[in-house]
Amino acid sequence: MNRKLALISTLILLGFVFAVLDSQPIEKSVENVQIVSDQKILSIGGTRIHLEIADEPSEREHGLSGRESLGEDEGLLFIFDEPGIYPFWMKEMRFPIDIIWIDQNWTVVDITKNATPESFPQTFSSKKPARYALEVNSGFVHQAAVAIGDEVVFSNLFELEPRPTE
Repeated sequence: MNRKLALISTLILLGFVFAVLDSQPIEKSVENVQIVSDQKILSIGGTRIHLEIADEPSEREHGLSGRESLGEDEGLLFIFDEPGIYPFWMKEMRFPIDIIWIDQNWTVVDITKNATPESFPQTFSSKKPARYALEVNSGFVHQAAVAIGDEVVFSNLFELEPRPTE
């Protein structure tokens, strides 16, 4: 009887393990970014933003240039190889944006509000080194009450490098 119970318990456990493993999404690594699904979402100021990613030099250079608009809950996240001061311009932009500068610890280190297409060729940079820059529609920072020092939280579908342990 004990053998039968042990065999049944083992089969149930193996079935559970295989079911859990089969339901896990496949991860692929892209330059320190773990993308577990096509959805990339972050939360900042308590507001969720669906992301597009610009992590290649050509994508970072082009940014949102030439686009007519950006969805209300959408943003473009620029990922740089290392923290630094990166200038942004509004060349060929057709709508104003806010730029949220984020450091390697996912903390907002600077904010540029209402960068307008008419400002070109002026450039905008963070005052402190940033590893990421998030472009969102102008007015988002005010509406979501985003402030320097705020933490950026990523959904479980999108993770950037592990948080430093203290």
